Amino acid sequence: MTEVEFHAYIQKQIGKPFKWGDNDCNTFILKMVDYFYGTDYAEDIVGQYDSKKSALRFAKRIGNLRDYLPLRRIPRNHAQTGDLILVKDKVFDMAHVCMGSKMVSVDETMGVVQLPMVDGDIYRWRLWHQ
Repeated sequence: MTEVEFHAYIQKQIGKPFKWGDNDCNTFILKMVDYFYGTDYAEDIVGQYDSKKSALRFAKRIGNLRDYLPLRRIPRNHAQTGDLILVKDKVFDMAHVCMGSKMVSVDETMGVVQLPMVDGDIYRWRLWHQ
């Protein structure tokens, strides 16, 4: 994936509405990975839950993105466009994608948006494809 391809893909996603199990932070990431790497991670997840409550039950069964995708943790200051940003929450990790000094998120009220990069209890991950 080139940076130009990534930006074009993200621009097509901006504004798409949030929907549990179809366009939430996890399904957004999985669909993006499938698009760029020809994988099929999203097919096991999309449509498996339809509320926050059922998403939590589902996550307890399969784990989070760190368990599901071939990721390796990278130093915080090494994040590049396309890397994943996982923000630790009281309930579960919220997943975002790095876009330089910003991040792409799927917000429950605004849908897919670009936001300023966050600080706090965050981890940065890079897909590990061999």
